Amino acid sequence: MLNSQIESDTTILRWAATDADGDALTCYVYLGTNTNPTEKIAENLTESNFNVAGLLEASSIFFYLYFIDVTLYADKPQ
Repeated sequence: MLNSQIESDTTILRWAATDADGDALTCYVYLGTNTNPTEKIAENLTESNFNVAGLLEASSIFFYLYFIDVTLYADKPQ
């Protein structure tokens, strides 16, 4: 679930995400003007919110959130 709130020139994204095993998740946030955003604007977030500044009013902006199970990938060889 993703919610957003605009405060002055900053948009606050808030989300709720859970892992089936209860493991910690990290989040990657992507932004763009089409339905498949590709510009990564944040990575390795452990909080359930992120502030985005500088968005233009009355424009369509799309966000994509990608979550990684930290425990699952911590044991994988690099």
